[in-house]
Amino acid sequence: MKLNVGKPVTGDELVGREREIKLIIETLKSGQSITLIAPRRFGKTSIMLEALRRLDNEGLFTGDIDIFTIPDLNQLSFEITRQVLKNRKLDEAFYKFRNNLAEILQNIKFRNEIQDAEFILSFAKAEQDEWEQLKNSIAFIDEFAKKHKKEICFAFDEFGDINKLDGDDIVKLFRSLIQKQENSVYIFTGSYESIMNQLFVTEKSPFYRMVKIIEPRFLKEDICREFIENKFKLLGIPFTETNTASGVSISKGHPYYIRLYIQTCMFHYNETASMPDNISILEDMLITEKNYIEKLWDEISFKKELRSVVLKIITSAGKPYTGHSEKSVNVSRAINELKGKGFVLYDKDKYLITDPLFEFYIKKSVLKLDQTQWM
Repeated sequence: MKLNVGKPVTGDELVGREREIKLIIETLKSGQSITLIAPRRFGKTSIMLEALRRLDNEGLFTGDIDIFTIPDLNQLSFEITRQVLKNRKLDEAFYKFRNNLAEILQNIKFRNEIQDAEFILSFAKAEQDEWEQLKNSIAFIDEFAKKHKKEICFAFDEFGDINKLDGDDIVKLFRSLIQKQENSVYIFTGSYESIMNQLFVTEKSPFYRMVKIIEPRFLKEDICREFIENKFKLLGIPFTETNTASGVSISKGHPYYIRLYIQTCMFHYNETASMPDNISILEDMLITEKNYIEKLWDEISFKKELRSVVLKIITSAGKPYTGHSEKSVNVSRAINELKGKGFVLYDKDKYLITDPLFEFYIKKSVLKLDQTQWM
């Protein structure tokens, strides 16, 4: 049995998100678009793909694009159009068409589908008006659904990265078009709260009140426990209640680290025929994630306020305002910036570090705490 770590999951592999998925689907089917905002590795893409999978099974048209992978406007327009045509199994023909116009025009089904959408032919031209293509591609989402008497849900993953593509003008174009569409709803996801706030949350946001905001949080303890036990059983790894509790404690309900914990245990068991202790497993996980975790520390360590407040959150059980000794530090400003970068969130009257392994790294390598204080 394979254990996927780091890639999106759907179906039975996606656990603990049923409430969010049902809410997303109900909202979309009511005609309301949504945005998913959550810290890194919280499973936004998995939630999005599972919602699209279920809508597709119900007969709706769907499409999705990861903005992070899009290098320019032309590719964005092309991928939008290709995803729309995929609903009629014409995406491969369209891909070939990009290089061979004469061949594709012999495809009667394709010719019929692009009636009233002649802009598609422009993708074969050496020179194109990128903005006109994008405008037509966004409009095509709704026009294609209307033509086939369908509803369509189109998702833009990591939409906050749209800034790299003349973001302000693109956002204005999106808003001007989709607010008038009748057959289309959208899912926008993003990792950085500050960028997503600028786009969707504040009163000056271009999409203000156009979308319902959904924020996935940590998974509940009982769900984590059940998932860990089931995976151990399927992997044929003997375990105790202590092993399960360790997984819950180390992952703290973080979807990515639950899977990494199980995988790390599996590797250790396959090598030694025994289960690792908590310190060993944390050490192994930190080695696996070394580059990523050190990059997170680099992002905040250069700025005194951010560094100071993160350390205070960890050492004061989530209460950074309590007894802060550095008067030069503006705690409120630092908290807002850390939230905007997705490093912390507020939950049940305290602040939490969103990445549990990052917190363990700080306790070990920065604060130099004893191993008994890592957990």
